[in-house]
Amino acid sequence: MIGDAHELSKFFGCEFEAVFSLAVLEHFAMPWIVAAEINKVLKVGGLTFHSTHFAFPLHERPWDFWRYNDQSLRILFSPPLGFEVIQCAFDTPARMHPDTSREDLMHLPLEPVWVGISVLARKIADIDPAKFVWAASVAECLGGDSHYPPPAESAADC
Repeated sequence: MIGDAHELSKFFGCEFEAVFSLAVLEHFAMPWIVAAEINKVLKVGGLTFHSTHFAFPLHERPWDFWRYNDQSLRILFSPPLGFEVIQCAFDTPARMHPDTSREDLMHLPLEPVWVGISVLARKIADIDPAKFVWAASVAECLGGDSHYPPPAESAADC
């Protein structure tokens, strides 16, 4: 299935036990919309797992929008969106070394940084559309020159 995850529920006529992504969340223009769409296609009690970037070079531009930490993923998969986070963890330790010497950045090599971050969450409820409203489309936010691949002709069989 090829299509825009911001419209995930349009592609499937069933609910899944699990939804996952690997190194994809940073490429969604509006990840909160994708989280809501994951809620729509996931069964209550179903699991969702996502591994993404905390500190990582820019890539796949212009479709590289976000970096995440544990708190941002806990918000993205929070109870108002119908989820409970089971676990959230950083992975792959790294160090940051600025190319330009600046006094205010001299501490960076001494601070821990992680390349990746992952979240495992469970759907605890259907999303309440009255609590979650976002009327802007991806096209409105990005303009007509930038878009995800067009959807397949018909919804996929489950």
